Amino acid sequence: MTTPTPQGRVLIVDDDAGMRETLADILTSQGLESVTASNGATALQLVREGSIALAVVDQRLPDVTGTDLAEDMKRHDADLPILLLTGYASAETAMAAVGRVDDFTYMH
Repeated sequence: MTTPTPQGRVLIVDDDAGMRETLADILTSQGLESVTASNGATALQLVREGSIALAVVDQRLPDVTGTDLAEDMKRHDADLPILLLTGYASAETAMAAVGRVDDFTYMH
């Protein structure tokens, strides 16, 4: 089976170093290039620099919520697909994200 490679890298944003490394290892094993950030400021700078095909963003970051970061990323690149992750899922968090981020799909 051939894994399609997106034009650009997958950005992984999580303050948990173990989660960042695990996701990066999984993507690398599938032939995808990734770049990581531990906070929203670094992630937004990487998006501004370009070549990001997909962003995987934790909802709870030290400097910003994942939802706020997704909005900032979309302002810079409206076509950037963003996957929000959280270990603290709640209907309230999901509904807040749905109401604020375009093209949002909630999976639980």
